[in-house]
Amino acid sequence: MERQRMAQRIRLGLIGVQRWGRAVGEQMAASELVELAYVHDLDAAAAEAAGRRWNARVARSVEELLASDIAGVVIITPNHTHLPLGLAAAAAGKHAMIVKPITNTIAEGRQLIDAFARAGVFLAANHPARKYPISRYVKQLLDAGQFGTLVMVANVTGHNGGMRKQPTDWRAQRSKAPGGPLIQLTVHTFDTWQYWFGPIVEVQANIDDATPEELGCLAERLLRLGALDVFFAPIQMKKFRPATLLTVLTEPSLFAKTADELFRAGSTFGVRYDVKSRAKLARETLNVKTPWGEVRVNVGRWDGEAVALHPEYDDCRALAEAENLPLRQVVETARRLAGSFLNDGSMRRAWNGR
Repeated sequence: MERQRMAQRIRLGLIGVQRWGRAVGEQMAASELVELAYVHDLDAAAAEAAGRRWNARVARSVEELLASDIAGVVIITPNHTHLPLGLAAAAAGKHAMIVKPITNTIAEGRQLIDAFARAGVFLAANHPARKYPISRYVKQLLDAGQFGTLVMVANVTGHNGGMRKQPTDWRAQRSKAPGGPLIQLTVHTFDTWQYWFGPIVEVQANIDDATPEELGCLAERLLRLGALDVFFAPIQMKKFRPATLLTVLTEPSLFAKTADELFRAGSTFGVRYDVKSRAKLARETLNVKTPWGEVRVNVGRWDGEAVALHPEYDDCRALAEAENLPLRQVVETARRLAGSFLNDGSMRRAWNGR
């Protein structure tokens, strides 16, 4: 059974076994999902010790490690080495996870991303701060609306780490760590904020050769993929042709699938995308009993106050059709009953304390 479980684990290599590399190596060695098969470090003694500690083979060079049968490599090395090591991994057809930042400049980052895309392998940035227990706990509290309405977030970090750096330390050299503490520490803050507050991606495409029926079908498919919203707007393209602007709001993890759907079913030759921030109402559902049946009402709270009441369309439509009533009458009745319920002091206290 142990041998079978080992065969199912993903074989990986680790470049860099000291400091954070050791911390990452310990987790890899203890994982039931991956097998730490090879290690390499410029410090041969450190590599040998790591190999013994984790029962991994020691590669004498990066080339030897990348030529092995591993599926991917984890790179925990100084910033200025990320680009050459990443390019070598892509050229060898190995997936890679590189400790943040993946490179020192945007141009180098794009070069690395393009190299992995051409090679058909995955590139990931390792941002460990979002995985800390305290970060996960704060995320749970935020999602539950325990902090109320956040209007600003700030981060203050202070210690004397910079004062202890020697001129020979790569972190103290502008050519090797040009961002200083911004690229070493602040990047953790920004990534954790993204994790906490949930950015969304706005994807847009201009479409000038689709029928209304085709656009409706495409919108339904995008929503089934997980899009948060899909909407259209009339626009004018080159040569004064009327067309439709399709906008999709989706989670960052679904961007690739969204683009794929637009290219395959949307008849567009290009998409534009941008990461957006958003503010959300805390949401809960209230079931109200109307004279014709029960309706779910979505309650939106801002700073603890119920500021939006939206009866579920499907519930209202079903009752309107069953009772031969105007849809508006059912919707307004459900909204009025929900508002009365929330405005009643005793009922509101019972609801809030449920």
